[in-house]
Amino acid sequence: MTDDILDAVKDLLSSKKGDPIILGRILRAAERDEVISIHERRYVKRLAGKPATPIAIPPAPPPKPLVPPAVRPPEQVIVQHQKSTRTASYNTKIILVIAAALLVALLAVGLTLSNPEEVLDTLPEPLLKVSTDSSSYLLGDIISISGTTEHAGDVILSMYNGVGERIWEEVLLPRTGGAYSTLTIAGGDGWESAGTYTVRAEQGEDAIESTFEFRRQI
Repeated sequence: MTDDILDAVKDLLSSKKGDPIILGRILRAAERDEVISIHERRYVKRLAGKPATPIAIPPAPPPKPLVPPAVRPPEQVIVQHQKSTRTASYNTKIILVIAAALLVALLAVGLTLSNPEEVLDTLPEPLLKVSTDSSSYLLGDIISISGTTEHAGDVILSMYNGVGERIWEEVLLPRTGGAYSTLTIAGGDGWESAGTYTVRAEQGEDAIESTFEFRRQI
């Protein structure tokens, strides 16, 4: 009987009848001469009496018809042209407004430049200042140099004669509040000729200058 079931199971598997998992399990039991249940025997017997069910292959879907591109009606083309015309007109108005604003700004700058005193009034005050107590000195006069700073650190003072030679230098530490001052004499090496002399103050990246006239005699 086992041989009959073995052959029947093989026929069922080759004809693709029934559940291949269940039939495979029955086949292995028959080959090993193991016990096959009555339920499994009835399952094989029932399948063996049924014709093989052909596998239905679904037909391929019909190709989609080609849809020609829609042709825009003439009315839509006219509307689009009108929209483009309105957009161009709007952009032109924006350009004219910007040009007018630039013109007003240029006129304002021109008026400001025509009045340099107002421009100077609007410039910020320098952080470092230096000056002398007089605008002119004679040979042997005492020159008082003073100034202020808004930063901490040494202030380097230098003096240059009329030909640009440095004839004096001093390093000062500003007092509390940023003020500094010192004295020097108009005379010595480098004071041989009259002219415009320059006092220069430097502190870090800041620098400022002040000038005075030097005359050797009245």
